[in-house]
Amino acid sequence: MPQSIVSSAPLSLPFTSRACAHVTASLRRRTKVNGSTCYVMQCDNCGSQVGEEIAKSAPVIMALAAYPPEWDRELAERYWEETFEDGRERWEIAAAERAQEAADWWARYDAYLESDQWQRLRARRLALDHWQCQAMMNGCDGRAVQVHHLRYRYVFDEPLFDLASVCLSCHRKLHAARPETIPSEAPR
Repeated sequence: MPQSIVSSAPLSLPFTSRACAHVTASLRRRTKVNGSTCYVMQCDNCGSQVGEEIAKSAPVIMALAAYPPEWDRELAERYWEETFEDGRERWEIAAAERAQEAADWWARYDAYLESDQWQRLRARRLALDHWQCQAMMNGCDGRAVQVHHLRYRYVFDEPLFDLASVCLSCHRKLHAARPETIPSEAPR
């Protein structure tokens, strides 16, 4: 039976609930790439190496009546497969939650664009710009028919200076594709 020790060095992983505290570890013999043998402590739970190599002249090695067991590669592989599967599932759940939050925000934004409050603000911006496109990008027809948010920081309560009158062609270019996420400045 391998000798065990207690360690307090926890191993934590992102997006997982699993964290190994390396509570017990066993002395193992490990063969290096160059073929030489070394002695290490292997966590009995996760299979990770705990601490540094132990010198062959260390009292714990010298007192052994027989060689310690070989490094348990399968233990580590099983633990990491389970851990990464757990992490992948948690990441997928978090990604789905972010996608739903974004979909909810965009639904609220679309509803806001239909509101009387937005329609009044839009009409004021168009009138201030004399219905002239402020973007003037390649292919612009010059006549503004839409109002573009310069930033999303004040969406739902935006000041006039944060809006610009634009033609349909320029507005399409400004929004090449609707993002799948909530704009970084947008209020939640």
